[in-house]
Amino acid sequence: AADAADAARAADEHSYYSKLDDHHAFISGRRLLQVSPQPPPPPPPPTRDCQEFAGYIAVPRADHNGDDITNSGSAVAAAKECSRLPECKGFNSNGWVKRIAVPVAPHPSSVCFYTKIPDPPSSPSPPPTSPSSPPPTQPPPSSPTRPSSPPPTQPPPSSPTRPSSPPPTQPPPSQPPPLFPSPPPPPEFACVQNTSLSGVQLAKFKLGYKNGTDANIATCRSYCVSTPGCKGFYYKSTFICYLMASVLDYKQYGTSVIACIYH
Repeated sequence: AADAADAARAADEHSYYSKLDDHHAFISGRRLLQVSPQPPPPPPPPTRDCQEFAGYIAVPRADHNGDDITNSGSAVAAAKECSRLPECKGFNSNGWVKRIAVPVAPHPSSVCFYTKIPDPPSSPSPPPTSPSSPPPTQPPPSSPTRPSSPPPTQPPPSSPTRPSSPPPTQPPPSQPPPLFPSPPPPPEFACVQNTSLSGVQLAKFKLGYKNGTDANIATCRSYCVSTPGCKGFYYKSTFICYLMASVLDYKQYGTSVIACIYH
């Protein structure tokens, strides 16, 4: 009986621990599932159900309400019409041409909206080149023609020309001035032989006896000419030359040779 009780107890313990192990395994699996996130599902492929037109951007399942210009009947015709009209900014696939393309609202049906791509800005044109030369000036209008004037009266015949007189004789060329000015002419003296002078004496000079009477008279004369204030001179046989500042009268001495005064 004791062995049977031990065997029953051992079987219960084994069953208990087996259930405990299963519980631990279940808890660990749930934690593993909660920690590891699942990757998101891939996005659906984009819908390409809009026809493409050059010069336009297509927006599927969208439209702009109002601002209609006209209905061309189809997307192809609307594309041509919108390209032709400068005020057109877009159209939809139902053929409606729009003058305003914003805002674009979602549309539940399969309508596509097309927005016109604006043209790129054109580069500024270069400034016009200045003309090389100004245009020729038009001549002013000619004045109205006046009646022709009568022919001018003929002048009377001129008298026969006289023979021209010969040209006047040219004076002979003047002599060139001398390189050195000529001395003034010697002053004129009135001389009296064997006479002396009375008056105010200016100076007197003793001349050499070896020169002779004529040479001494010439020397006395040159002294009077070169001495300022000399009015006359006289020479005596004593070889003395007298210069006079003023002359009052003539006097005669035995030694008088010549007396001269300015004429």
